[in-house]
Amino acid sequence: MSTRFIKVWDPFVRVFHWSLVGLFALAYLTGDENDEIHVWAGYAIVVLIASRIVWGFIGSKHARFSDFVRSPSVVFRYLKAVVSGSAPRTLGHNPAGGWMVLLLLVSILATGGSGLVVLGLEGEGPMAGHIAGDGWIVAVGSAVGGDEGSGNDEHEEGREHGEREGDRAADQNQASMSTNQAFESAEDAWEEIHEFLANFTVLLVVLHIAGVIFSSIADRENLVRAMFTGLKKEE
Repeated sequence: MSTRFIKVWDPFVRVFHWSLVGLFALAYLTGDENDEIHVWAGYAIVVLIASRIVWGFIGSKHARFSDFVRSPSVVFRYLKAVVSGSAPRTLGHNPAGGWMVLLLLVSILATGGSGLVVLGLEGEGPMAGHIAGDGWIVAVGSAVGGDEGSGNDEHEEGREHGEREGDRAADQNQASMSTNQAFESAEDAWEEIHEFLANFTVLLVVLHIAGVIFSSIADRENLVRAMFTGLKKEE
């Protein structure tokens, strides 16, 4: 009796999956080597993730979040069944795999978002000029104090005016130095956050690959090939 196959993964899901694999690997490997490639790979990743989120609501059956996102209790029961060797086979993502998809999407999107913040703090990218020194997205502005003057003697008034102008220049210089220090400190902090999120995503990828290998063995089906062809066994 020949095995029958049915279409499970639509073209968008397959192209998205392998494009994301390639772009994330490119961005991760060029992080310290080529800033331009790293940045453009990051832009492409953010666009891909945004597209996948939209497709998760309007795409084909097994591409939709409603098909594979289950409650924590369902996921827990599924994992218990995995341990006991009685986990049911699913055509789309299994309950645990569904949550892994969500974790990967959120983690990669957060990694890209933190990268945009770093760029903004460096005065580049779409967020340039819209990030304060503490890293929060706000309009960058500077406060300039108003003039105050009194006195009847023109010479005294001129001297006081000169002192005020000198004090104001010193205050502005100090404020500028403080702002630069704040930006440098924020940039360092966000670079660390960006690096942590990238490494955390790599950890999730490793767990994802382990899950794919396990499910392929348990279901006696090549899930990697299925993500290329879109076809899985009917039974």
